[in-house]
Order: sequence, then C-alpha cells, then structure tokens
Amino acid sequence: MQLTLLFCLVIATLQCASKTKVDLAVSPISSDEYEVMSAALSSIRVGSRIGEHQLIGTNTKCLIISESTLTTPFPFRTSFSAKLPCEDAGIPDLQLATASSFQRSNHRSWPLEKKLTLKVPYQLIPKSEYEPLLLQSNHQAEWHRLFSHYEGCDGIVLLSRVGFNKSRDQAFLFFAITVGFDGESDFLVLHKTGGSWSIAEKIECFFSS
Repeated sequence: MQLTLLFCLVIATLQCASKTKVDLAVSPISSDEYEVMSAALSSIRVGSRIGEHQLIGTNTKCLIISESTLTTPFPFRTSFSAKLPCEDAGIPDLQLATASSFQRSNHRSWPLEKKLTLKVPYQLIPKSEYEPLLLQSNHQAEWHRLFSHYEGCDGIVLLSRVGFNKSRDQAFLFFAITVGFDGESDFLVLHKTGGSWSIAEKIECFFSS
C-alpha cells in the first residue's frame, strides 16, 4: 500500500526534524501556546464530513501525542514583502503577523511538556515509537501492537508550534492525527474572545480513510 499524501507530509516533516538536534533541557514553548493547543484539541472535529466526530468525545479514554513538535512546510509564499500571503491559501482572515510568527516558530522541532489541559489523560511518546511505521507499508499489525500499549487510544496526534498576531488574539497551528495509514492533517486558525480560544477556521490539507 502506498503512503497517502498525508503521510508524505508527516514523514517529510519528521525527517526534517530528525536532522535538527532537539534540546530536551530548554523549550521556548510558552504557556499561551499550550493554552491554544489545549483549546484546539478539546474542540476539533476529525474525520470525513459524513463520519465527523469530536477528537475528544464521550467515549475518548486517552490521547497519544508526539512529544516533539512538527516542523511544518509553510503553506504560503515565503516572501512577505507585499500582499498578505494568506490569500494564496484561501485564508484571507489570517493576519500577516500571525503567519510570520508561525513560520519563525516552526523552523525546527521542539519538545512538548506535560502542560496541556485536557478532559482526558494523555501520553507523550517519542517519534522513535511510531516513525518506523510511517516509513514502511503493510504494518497494520505493528500499529495495533503499538496502540495495545495505550488502552483506549487509537491514534497519534502531532502538533506544530503556535503562531500569534501582535495582539495575541489570533493563533495559527498545524494539527495531524495518524491511525495506521489513515488520518488527516489541518491548519487551524483560532480567535480569542472573552478570554477563551476557539477554532475560527479549519483548513483541511489531507484526509485518508
């Protein structure tokens, strides 16, 4: 079975990250970023439009999250000299400052800490546990064996760092979830109103089922 576009993207970012040494002692990920990540994971809906469901639903027992952030390919023009590059990707509401911040923050991979606030337990796992499965085909048995160590979890969540606008009331990040060779990846725009973050736009990159 050939890799889907989703996993080509994830694999590319993992390979890019593996070339950069991750300093496990120091991480610049701020409390604001963890707040945005927590809000995104708590409210995002995943799956096809027909079978769409909450990532954290009533039957969700736990989440598996990669302990390293993704270094995501930027979806816009890299030159910010003229018009907002966001218009090229169909995200006209994304501010230039937010897009620039996202690009700067994701030039390398950083370690996540157990600072997410979620309604369910979660585990951070090293990419060494799942990366070999992404790089090879016909490993459904190995995926099942991996998930058997995390009862109630059936997918691995991958996150980028968060970009903010200057007033820090708009945020932008990349989200992916892999379930064997199925999954999806999305760019998320969040707005902060009344002190709380909520997803304003979800730009689906790839979906496979």
